[in-house]
Formats: sequence, C-alpha cells, structure tokens
Amino acid sequence: MKLKLISALILSAISIHAIAYEGKGFKIISEKVTHSPNFVGGFKEVPSKKGIAPGYAKATSWAYDASGRPGELIKIQGDHNVSLSNYTSSAQRYTYTYNLNCDKVYERFERTVELAPQGSFTDSSHSYGAAQEQSTGTFSINVGTKITGGGESAWHEAHATLRVRR
Repeated sequence: MKLKLISALILSAISIHAIAYEGKGFKIISEKVTHSPNFVGGFKEVPSKKGIAPGYAKATSWAYDASGRPGELIKIQGDHNVSLSNYTSSAQRYTYTYNLNCDKVYERFERTVELAPQGSFTDSSHSYGAAQEQSTGTFSINVGTKITGGGESAWHEAHATLRVRR
C-alpha cells in the first residue's frame, strides 16, 4: 500500500511538470534555469500590459551598475522584455533566453512558447544575483535577451559595471 501511494505521488509530481501553461493565443511548452555553482539569485516575472503589433519579435535588456567591498556579496541585476506575435496562419514556436553574468557567476533562463495563429505573448522579468569578488577592481555585468524561432530572431544585450573598492 505504501509503495502504491509513493508511486502515485511521484507520478503526480511528474505529470504536474509535464503540463504546459496555456493562455490566450499561446502555450508555454518548456522552461529551464541553469546557473553557476553556488549562484544565489533568480528571475522574477514582472506583469506587463504592453500591446504589440502583429508579426513582431522584440528583445530588450537593461543592466544596472553595482558597487561593494572585497569579500562582500554584491547584488547584480538586470531586466528583460520579450514581445512576440504570430501573424501567420499556423502555430509558431519561439524560444527565448535571459542571461545575467558577472565575472565567474551567471544565470540563464530559457522558455519555449508556442503561439497560435494571430496569437501574441509578452514577458517581462527581473534577474538578480550576488557576485563576490576578493580583490578591488571593475568587472563587467552583462544582461542579455535572445529570441529564436518562428522565422524571426532578436537579440539585445546591456552592460553595466561592478565596482569593488576598499
């Protein structure tokens, strides 16, 4: 009896992750987050109410300067926006990725979305994490947003500076 219950719980957990989220004119097919070892941070979706024109793929990124002292955990952050629409008569799949990195730390979010004919999708997310440098200096913070698929592609990258001073 216990084995059947445990098996049922495992199968229900697996099926929960297999269900795609669907909205008006789109379906989220998959999501994946990867990061460097010991990375502390994440991605947080921000509600967006932007309307977009048909047949459109747009990627934007923003990066923010940061500062701190050697050995401290210093917050690094960026913002990302993806706007997609499908003006064709068949469903189109798009994959978009968000990247945040600084020196030895990074995080990457990837999502695949299927747009129905005449469907549209917009996502805005905030990426954040912590960098820890042991010496003084300046380090590049890179924030990227990339879209591929559906016969369209778009890429935008923003840069900021991490300043570590005593």
